[in-house]
Amino acid sequence: IVYRKRKDVKLYFMGVKHPNPEVKELDMVKKTVERAKKLDLYEKNVFFNFDWVDYSRRHNYLLEADAGIITHPNHIETRFSFRTRILDYLWAGLPIISTEGDYLSGLVQSEKLGLMVPEGSPEDLADAILKLADRDEFYESCVENVNRIAQDFTWENVCAPLIEFCRDP
Repeated sequence: IVYRKRKDVKLYFMGVKHPNPEVKELDMVKKTVERAKKLDLYEKNVFFNFDWVDYSRRHNYLLEADAGIITHPNHIETRFSFRTRILDYLWAGLPIISTEGDYLSGLVQSEKLGLMVPEGSPEDLADAILKLADRDEFYESCVENVNRIAQDFTWENVCAPLIEFCRDP
């Protein structure tokens, strides 16, 4: 959908293999790769890292990106998850496209850090990608909001209440 309108947009999956070798390959990964090949986008506009990016090297990928995308199904596991990938996007100053259902996706919406899209809607996801790809005033306002909110999630700020409690329980 995006390629029909913008041939310059690239999508990179940072890791499609679970870091735990006990976890088998997800069927969705196989389907996604097959779809990219069928649409002749594989290794042209859609790229896959078939391994897992080491934590100490993630910044190399994030700092080259223009936006971060996280999609997940909306169910009970989602509701009680804390999607740390969004923290990576905040650290890197990236506007975020997220599906709904957890605390951090709600923060994306309430603090205008990017765009929230419904699960299972490729059209809405494509529209969100295209909106951020324009890198216009909306994009810049998302970057400003991300940089403002990112401060709330630094180790110093997140750990402050716990440190205070430990000093005076």
